Amino acid sequence: VQQTKRPRTPAHTALLSSQSRSSSTRGRGGIRPMDQELIASLVGASIGLFVCCTACIVCRIWRRNRYYKKVQKSLDEEEAAFQETLARNFRDEGQLDAEDQAKLNMLESYVATAGGEAGAATDAPLPASAEDVDKFMSALAAAAAGDSGLPPAKEGDDNV
Repeated sequence: VQQTKRPRTPAHTALLSSQSRSSSTRGRGGIRPMDQELIASLVGASIGLFVCCTACIVCRIWRRNRYYKKVQKSLDEEEAAFQETLARNFRDEGQLDAEDQAKLNMLESYVATAGGEAGAATDAPLPASAEDVDKFMSALAAAAAGDSGLPPAKEGDDNV
């Protein structure tokens, strides 16, 4: 009796080849070499992405710091130039000119006439500390509100 070989179908061939490959090429851990290559590629790509992102962040911080140093340097130069100009103008213009002197005299005369009208309120010395300023401001606010600190006048009194 002669045995005839049955023709193999492509599905049958693929099944046999995958079974023989999986059993013969599995390592001790049970991971196929194809899977190991895929895992190694993914790990490498992840590390590369991490390094790229880290480099971008470091470069961004470096550029920002360099920019702020330039800005700070230009601000310092501008401040130095302003101080130099201010000192030079102060030395050059130690005396007031006629126009500024006239304005100052007008202001002093106004303060003198307003001081005469205000009476004792302007005779008091100006406050020197923060607490004195607070007391002065509260007294000023009370005076502006009409509260002079005196007892209220009776309704029939005309001596208000």
